[in-house]
Amino acid sequence: MPPKVPATSFLWSLCILAVVLIFIIPPSSLVLIPTAVSAWKTGWLPDGLPLRRFYTGFVPLDFIFMVYGGVSGAAVDGNDEATHLFCLWFLPQLCTVLLFTYWEAGRAKSGLAIWPTFVCILAQFLTAGVTLPAYFVSHIHNISSIPTLLPADALTRVKTILPAIILGYLVPSWFLVFPPKGVSLDTVQKISAAWQPFPLYTAAFWALFRKVDLSAFGPSAGPHQDASRVLIWLSRSYYVCGLIAAWAHLYVFVPSLFATESSHSFANIFIPFWLHPYLPISLPAGSLAAYRPCSRLLFQHDWLIMTIAILTFFARSHLHMRTGFPSMGIESWAFRMLFISIVGGPGAALAWAAVKREEKIASAQNAKNARKLTLQEYVFASDCAHN
Repeated sequence: MPPKVPATSFLWSLCILAVVLIFIIPPSSLVLIPTAVSAWKTGWLPDGLPLRRFYTGFVPLDFIFMVYGGVSGAAVDGNDEATHLFCLWFLPQLCTVLLFTYWEAGRAKSGLAIWPTFVCILAQFLTAGVTLPAYFVSHIHNISSIPTLLPADALTRVKTILPAIILGYLVPSWFLVFPPKGVSLDTVQKISAAWQPFPLYTAAFWALFRKVDLSAFGPSAGPHQDASRVLIWLSRSYYVCGLIAAWAHLYVFVPSLFATESSHSFANIFIPFWLHPYLPISLPAGSLAAYRPCSRLLFQHDWLIMTIAILTFFARSHLHMRTGFPSMGIESWAFRMLFISIVGGPGAALAWAAVKREEKIASAQNAKNARKLTLQEYVFASDCAHN
């Protein structure tokens, strides 16, 4: 069993770092938080963007909806294309993360890892950069590094999880990033508020699809008999999520490398603005209100922490699994992760790493079943010999 303390300590430190980066130090403390408080009082952002402040009547929830609605409205109003493109790149990368969290819940017996909907809702309140490292800590403590537990309805779950993510998360995200033409900013903010509970939509669709599948095809033969089919379905689901992430990556990342307009450039979309003075390129001075690039910076910091947490978890998993099975070295694994991230985006790299992990888990299960079968044959042969 690999030591848990180094990985979990590092993941907890990422949680703390995320809180500091996203909520405490400037520009959040000097720009974003004061802007949000002022907008809550006045209903307007500094550059004249009107904000809807009332959704449910519950003040904390309405405040969160207002903040997300303001960010979404600012991203799609045509004045901050860099943030719009980053959201278009960022959101599809999360499909693979959602698939991993919801699927792994079937392997958890207790702890935070068994509540993916709660984890995702919590990420909406605290940002995923704060929540995801804590989720991985829970996963390490509650699920074996080479889990052999599959739920009894594993085949039904794996066949229906991808459609649930597409309808519960991806479709609402599409309307968030590409609202219908001609709608008002107030409607955009309503769409943003309606998008927030996407973990509930995903869970509801998944439960519905599982019931439909059971009604149509009946219960499966059992997790052990269906293990190979589960692996096939799960691999396909991960690869579809990887392709979705790759599409967004190629649509945004590659053109940004050759963009002549500064708002579409790689530096503006992906590199925090406080690093721009140190770049060997000249970027024209922006005329955007301060809260807009600061909002983009929050997303960039959020995704940075998430990426480090994902790499930490899967690198630890790979290091442990290769001790029991033939596997590529950590250097080769890291190179492939980097290469896939550059070519297809982090979501595609995560999909590849998750599939490799599932293949090792399946190999471990097959080896365990083979040992059981051999032992049963030996016992049977011994009984025959005695008789």
